[in-house]
Order: sequence, then C-alpha cells, then structure tokens
Amino acid sequence: FTLKVIFSYTLITEIYMSSVGRNMLLEGGSAVDAAIAALLCTSLVNPQSMGLGGGAIFTIMDKTGMTINYFVLYLFMRLPGSHWIGVPGELRGYEKAHQLYGKLPWAKLFEPSIKLAREGFPMPAYLSYFLKQDLIKKLIHGTELCELFYKDKTVLSPRDTLKFPQLAETMKTISKEGADAFYTGKIAKDLIQDVQERSTNCLYINGSRCNQNRCSASEIHSFHVFGFSRWNFIIRRSEFGSTVFSPKTGIILNNELVDFCGRADSVTPGEQPPSSMAPTILQSQKKTVVIGGSGGSFITTAMALSIMNHLWLGMNLNESIAAKIVFVDSNNNVQFEHGYDSVSLLECRSIGHIVKNNTYPFFNVVNGISKEGQCISAVSDARKIGRSAGY
Repeated sequence: FTLKVIFSYTLITEIYMSSVGRNMLLEGGSAVDAAIAALLCTSLVNPQSMGLGGGAIFTIMDKTGMTINYFVLYLFMRLPGSHWIGVPGELRGYEKAHQLYGKLPWAKLFEPSIKLAREGFPMPAYLSYFLKQDLIKKLIHGTELCELFYKDKTVLSPRDTLKFPQLAETMKTISKEGADAFYTGKIAKDLIQDVQERSTNCLYINGSRCNQNRCSASEIHSFHVFGFSRWNFIIRRSEFGSTVFSPKTGIILNNELVDFCGRADSVTPGEQPPSSMAPTILQSQKKTVVIGGSGGSFITTAMALSIMNHLWLGMNLNESIAAKIVFVDSNNNVQFEHGYDSVSLLECRSIGHIVKNNTYPFFNVVNGISKEGQCISAVSDARKIGRSAGY
C-alpha cells in the first residue's frame, strides 16, 4: 500500500472512534490498524450496530487500484432470540486483515477500547436517543440489556457514564492471546454457557470443525468505518442482534441466521447469508470516492441516492449524504424520510404509488470520503451524530 495523500483520515459515527483511528495513524499504524482500533471502540459507543458478537466485511484497495474483499460475517437486527445466533466472525476478520496489512502490535489496537470500557465514558447522545424509540424499547424490554443501558427504569442520558467492565476483561484477554482466545478458550466456553442458559440449542463441539473450508478473499457477502492514510486506503463494514447478552463476557450476540429468510432450520454448515452491505470504491482518473452505509435494508437506497446526488447532480459530499431519502419496501410501498418535501409525496400518490407513513424513524447512515487531486473531503452522517478526524 503506497497511496500518498496530504492528510490522513478516519471517519466514523462518534468522535471517540474517529480520534482512536486517527491516533493509530499518528503512531505509525496502517489504515487497517486504524480501522480495527476504531471498530473495537465502536462496539462500545454504538453497541446497537456492531460488536465482537457480530461480523465484518472489509474492502481494501491498494495503490494499483486492485480491490480485495474479505467476507467474514455481519450483524443485522430483525428478530430477537438465541436460536438466530450465528458464530461471530468479527475477530477472525480483524485478525486476518491485521496479519496482511497491520503495522502496529495486535495488543496496541485494543488499548483505547479497554480503557474506555473499564473507566467508562459519557453515554453517547445517539445511543440514548435510539434506546428511547418505541421499536427499540419493545425489542430489549425484559432482557439483560436493560441492566447495561437503564438506570431506575430510565434510559441513561448523555450526563450518565456508560461502562462495560466484563467486555474490558474480554478484550484484554483477546489482546494478549489473540483471536483463538475467543473461539477456543475460556471466552468461548463462557459464551456457550450463557447462551445455553437462555436456550437448549447450543453445544460446544470440542476439537471439531463443521466446515474445513475458510472463506476466500473473493467471497463477498452491516456499521461502516473508513480509514484513509498516507500509505493505504480502506473502506469498511456495516441493532442489538439477537438481544442475547453474555454477562460473563460482556458480549452482545448477533442474530445472523435470520438473514436466511427464516429458514434457520435448513441452513448447512459453512453457508453464508446475504447482506445489504455494499462497501464501495469508485475511481476515475481524477477522483476517488469511497462510500458505504449501515441500516439494514435501507443501505442500498441510501447509498445509491448519495452517489447519484454527488456524481450526477453535482452536490458536494456533505449535501449528498444529508439529503433525505426515499425507500421502497418489500411490499412496494414508498416511504419518505421525515422532512422530505410534501410536494413529492403528493406527486407520488398522483401517479399511483402507495405512500406509507413511517411507523419508526429511518436509521439509514452513509459515510464517505472523496479525494480529488490533493483535496480530501470526509463526511460522517449527521443522522448518527458522526464526525471525521484527520491530521
């Protein structure tokens, strides 16, 4: 990786993660180092979107313009319940990416997140807002997640301190012993025990592997983090998953199997679920645009509209991402993001479209970086109170 730029950026949804990524670059780390460190921090600040109990997609481009995709696993919120949990692939993905492109020691990437998880930090404003939505309150009501995010039956406010003490210990172990500690060590056994206490359908198969074939770099199958450094260029991956929380490890587990469209009973070992994630690198002779989004089925629409706004309609990157989106659901109903102009709604109805009122807020988020010559623009979606950090 030798793509040279004047500034370096990490671009995420909260200043904590952006700063963590930037600091890794300042310490001589690669963009992959910055992305991994920022993502570990993201599991604390945006636990509704991702974490060690989920998965990841990496799309990496080197100076030749070659794009390499690594499929691991991903995390998606639709249905709660332990019977939807898939084997988390996040750490294996980090491990592989770090082996190939990392510069800093593995343990170094965990240090900021361990400190934050152990000592605590102000409750993120977006997470507090998110937890107050009726849809989310119903989802986690009666689960152990309430012990994390509620105080006296009230959602923590930005004035409160959020801590993840058990997750800090889990991260500390992984930082010392590597990803194997998660998959075969005490952490794995603790995870299995916690899940078993919430379901009888989980077993630990000691020494066995159901599928001997590892996912190849060409196998592509949802939270986004981008790193852009002096040496390399990376675009990276996209709500409380199964809502199953492991008290012994501090990990929130995914509900990956639901993305097999409800046929979890017929999924074969090694089979990979589909994903709406679309981490994208667009490049011309003069310009490079890196863009991706989170938000489940909203991802494709939000990304497509942002790209069209920027490349076709001439909006700057910030305007392109901030623009309200239109979403067509699986029943062919048209939904408009809150704040969309009323004239467009009336026009859609007049030509026969079924316009549906939203029962809950849009959770689409798009992040992007544009590089033209020596000018770099980094935009983290304001919908999630996002900020970029550069030097």
